Amino acid sequence: MTRSAKGKGLEAALELARRFAGKLAHLSKDEDVRKASIHTVQAISDLLKAIRKASAK
Repeated sequence: MTRSAKGKGLEAALELARRFAGKLAHLSKDEDVRKASIHTVQAISDLLKAIRKASAK
């Protein structure tokens, strides 16, 4: 099954958010911000994996 334009847009938005959180984790001087950003990156990565897996079915 192919992904719809809406699905591709959602995936692109999540990928952008993941990259932004990764940059924030790298650039922030605040330890709490870095930790939260790292957790956000992991959560978005897991969500993207699940979306891709579901769309492959």
